[in-house]
Amino acid sequence: MTRVAQNTPDTKQADSILLDILNKTDGFSEPPIILKKIIELSNNPTSSASRVADVICGSPSIATRVLRLANSAHYGFPRRINSVQDAVALLGMHSIRSLVVVATAYNLFYKPGRLSKYYQGLWEHSIATAVLSKIIAGRNGNSDIESAYISGLLHDIGKLVLIERFQDQYLQILKLKDLDSSKFLQNEEAMFGFSHTLVAAVLLEKWNLPENIVEAVAAHHHIVSSDSFSGIVGLANILVTILGFNILSPSEEEKSMFHEFELTEDKDYFRKLIGDQLLLFKTT
Repeated sequence: MTRVAQNTPDTKQADSILLDILNKTDGFSEPPIILKKIIELSNNPTSSASRVADVICGSPSIATRVLRLANSAHYGFPRRINSVQDAVALLGMHSIRSLVVVATAYNLFYKPGRLSKYYQGLWEHSIATAVLSKIIAGRNGNSDIESAYISGLLHDIGKLVLIERFQDQYLQILKLKDLDSSKFLQNEEAMFGFSHTLVAAVLLEKWNLPENIVEAVAAHHHIVSSDSFSGIVGLANILVTILGFNILSPSEEEKSMFHEFELTEDKDYFRKLIGDQLLLFKTT
């Protein structure tokens, strides 16, 4: 698998270190069971809709979230979807995979404790980036908009691992003043020897997510083109940060890039779409 080069002299050694960290971090050594099964089924062209629905229905809370998302304006289906079986049949495997990812990821982002507000802010930022990634991919004519959505949702999942494993050190970074997204990345690399992007790439590869998603997450801070998945996620990340869906401020370089790609239109429309999807999780 090709990943963006990181500040490490030995990628294999770095991966080994990160895998050791992941294996010792609660909640990340293995993907959530339902997500693991859905990924396996989505990679098998012979998988039946009924089998997929049975797996989702094995968890009532996940099934409820999947149905709530399937009936949201985000998907805009013309009639109400009343069962998981209908959702799988009507929306298709790629959309269902996205719904299961967001429904299971929710549990990783919401945790009590002194960093609960940070977790909540990171969840809102991730949902916002997912929504905008899908919109930008669609406007670019990319046919795989669901993978863009998943990439946006999981682009900062490496931060969750670092917080869970090295909470005191991570708090030191969060307490720094005038912390924009560029400085945040630099401070991660100075503190740990790698950033959340590499942690996320190794994690998602370990979880057997598709390569295009892994690479998009790994490279979303290295925007070369708005046509690539990493560029789509990177631009979405900048846009939602400027819209206020991030505890970090955008760097000056990101602000100029935002205007360069003419993403200033439809801000109110973007905010509404993001807000509507966040509301779906308010009572879960």
